[in-house]
Amino acid sequence: MAKKYGISLTHNEWKILSFILIHSVLKCVGRQNVNGGLYQNGDWSNGFIRAPEPLSPQQSCFYENYKRTFTCECPIPDMIFSLNFKLGKHLLDSGKEIREVHFRHCKELDVTLDLRSIDATNYPIHFRSINRVNVKGVIFEPRYSDRQELVLNFYNVDKLFFNELTVRGKNHLKIFT
Repeated sequence: MAKKYGISLTHNEWKILSFILIHSVLKCVGRQNVNGGLYQNGDWSNGFIRAPEPLSPQQSCFYENYKRTFTCECPIPDMIFSLNFKLGKHLLDSGKEIREVHFRHCKELDVTLDLRSIDATNYPIHFRSINRVNVKGVIFEPRYSDRQELVLNFYNVDKLFFNELTVRGKNHLKIFT
């Protein structure tokens, strides 16, 4: 039995107290890192980092016939989602004419845009009412590299991140906020 500062604790009680102190310090440091912007791929919730949930285009996206737009919405606005969006695949599968692509109503969205097999010039992409957008990558179709131009529009987006984004060749990227 140890006696320190007038408090009498057993060996197990010292272990528990030490664990609680270390856990509290780590939790505090972790919260400072997340709030400071060092962690960009998840949410700090109740002391745990939440990874983004994969967003399924089959369940969360729809075609608006009148506008000829393909729209994806997050099914639960307070969650973090990730999407590997393959526009060429959706065009082929649907057989519909698409003039624009919209992503909207998400808390946070990590997105990779796969634009292979299409000319990105013909499909402006709009992000609307999203707290944080993290564009993880853009893959262009090499056959159109001499003439394609991707237009990204951001409306009511609080934070925008481009992580490891590379645009090579004669592709052009236009960003509007």
